[in-house]
Amino acid sequence: MGGLKALPIILGGIDMSLTVEQFRDLKNKTDKANEDNTPYPVVDGANISVFGDANLTKVKKNDYTIVFGFPKDKKMCEKYGLPYYDTKPPEAEETPLYYEFTVNYDGVAITPRSNLGIVGATMDFLKFFRELKEDGGVEKLEKVDVAMRFMRAGKDVQLAMYNLAATFLDIDDKYATWMEPLSVCATVGKVLDEHPEIVNEAERFLLSSTGEPATTAQQ
Repeated sequence: MGGLKALPIILGGIDMSLTVEQFRDLKNKTDKANEDNTPYPVVDGANISVFGDANLTKVKKNDYTIVFGFPKDKKMCEKYGLPYYDTKPPEAEETPLYYEFTVNYDGVAITPRSNLGIVGATMDFLKFFRELKEDGGVEKLEKVDVAMRFMRAGKDVQLAMYNLAATFLDIDDKYATWMEPLSVCATVGKVLDEHPEIVNEAERFLLSSTGEPATTAQQ
C-alpha cells in the first residue's frame, strides 16, 4: 500500500467536502494529544528511548467503521478493478449512482509492524496543524491561522486524512479511494482520541527533522 496520490473520485450524491469546523476539531484533537503521557519509543541509531509514562502500557484495541461507495456502472468498476453488482446486494444501501457498504473493523490495535507506517501518515497529516519555525521548533496554529490553512490546503489535508485512515485500518489503496468522507473523518478523529501517542511520536519526528530536540512529551 503506497498511499493515495489523488483525491477520491467524486460520485453523484457523495459530499466530498471537509468543513472548516471539522478541520478545526481535528486540530484541537492534535493539541489535546500533547497533554497525554501514553508512552512511545524513539529509535536513535542503536539506542531506544521511551517517552511518556512507561506504566501506561495497556494495548489499545478499538472498533472502527468505514462506509465504501462502489459505483453501479459496470465500466467504472472494470476500469478501477472494483467488484461489480448487477443487482443490489442485500447488505448494501442503494443510491442513484452507487452501492454503499458498511464495513466494521473490530479490535484494531497498533502493532510494531504497523507503527512506522501509521506514524508516517500521521506526520503528513500533522503538517497541516503545525508550523516549523526557523529556530527548529514547532508552533501550533492559532484559530485564525487554522481557517486560512484550511482555505489553502483543504483538498490536500483531506487526502492526508484518507491515507491516515487507510494506513491505520490496512485498507488497500484500490478500495481506500472509495471510502465515504464522513466515515474517514470520524475514523481519523477516533484514532487521534484513542492513540494520542502517535501524534506525539509524529511530532517528535518532525522536530528531529530540524535537528532540534523535541519538547512535546515527557521522558
